[in-house]
Amino acid sequence: FSDENTLELIDIKAKKHLHLPVITSAISNKKVLKFVYKSVNAKRGFHYDVHPYLVKEHLNNLYLVGIKDGEKEFRIFLLDGIIGVPTITGIESKRDIELEGRAIKKLFSKK
Repeated sequence: FSDENTLELIDIKAKKHLHLPVITSAISNKKVLKFVYKSVNAKRGFHYDVHPYLVKEHLNNLYLVGIKDGEKEFRIFLLDGIIGVPTITGIESKRDIELEGRAIKKLFSKK
């Protein structure tokens, strides 16, 4: 799967995920992202303030990788689980941690 194919897939997914531009803007401007997220098995959604790091395509799904405000570990949010449109806060994102390729691979490996 080449980078060009990945970009095409993200382009296709962007049509489905109308909030993708908001997410990528928060990433590029290093701002905290606020949203409601409901995981597949949850009965209700929860509010999150996230320091976004990147959007990753994995197994035909798009994920937001970021750090929940007040935590130190990276978390993965399936874009399909984000309810409504996320908002960008005026708060600077604390993204001073470098996430290496092998760490991303580990985040998306089967457990």
